[in-house]
Amino acid sequence: MSEVNSGDAPTGEVKVKSEKELKKEAAKAAKLAKFQAKQAKQKAESATTTEVSVYTCPGYLQVSDMLVLSDVCRCQFCCIVRHRMNGKVTLFVPGCDHAGIATQVVVEKKLAREENKTRHDLGRDEFVRRVWDWKNQKGDRIYHQLRKVGGSYDWDRTTFTMDEKSVKAVNEAFIRMHEKGVIYRANRLVNWSCTLNSAISDIEVYHTV
Repeated sequence: MSEVNSGDAPTGEVKVKSEKELKKEAAKAAKLAKFQAKQAKQKAESATTTEVSVYTCPGYLQVSDMLVLSDVCRCQFCCIVRHRMNGKVTLFVPGCDHAGIATQVVVEKKLAREENKTRHDLGRDEFVRRVWDWKNQKGDRIYHQLRKVGGSYDWDRTTFTMDEKSVKAVNEAFIRMHEKGVIYRANRLVNWSCTLNSAISDIEVYHTV
């Protein structure tokens, strides 16, 4: 018998796996390795790459999230399977968005509930450290959910929007767009959150009468 932490249980419970389950997982891993080795032998010019599928890290994927993802990913997955069946090498990259404001709200609520403090009590550096701790602790939950629903991704190439390479690429893209005049800085009315002391994008605001 072997004890393995399930990794996706919010209560931190330990799941005990039987020898049969372990053998089944080992066989599945061997089958995947054989499939990937076969792909690696195929010609590079036949490679097909999809766009990165991006999800947020503050918590679990809800049913509504899965319904949206099922529409988007179904189209991507169909393209991937089609090219695989035609003998092409495919790359389906999973990614996680840092979801700055949403993650900040979750961490602030946790901080208020457990320590009765605000981010101002901690200071910027300490609060940022707490946010990273939260991401490292909870960030993989969505990946576990995607595995359970059969996400056929290249799990060795997971990407996070705050990775050094991603940040560098985003900064470079915005600088180039600014130099070309595609984006610019100007005065305009913004959606201001008095609670977060931050501007909120139009897409994140619900207008009620």
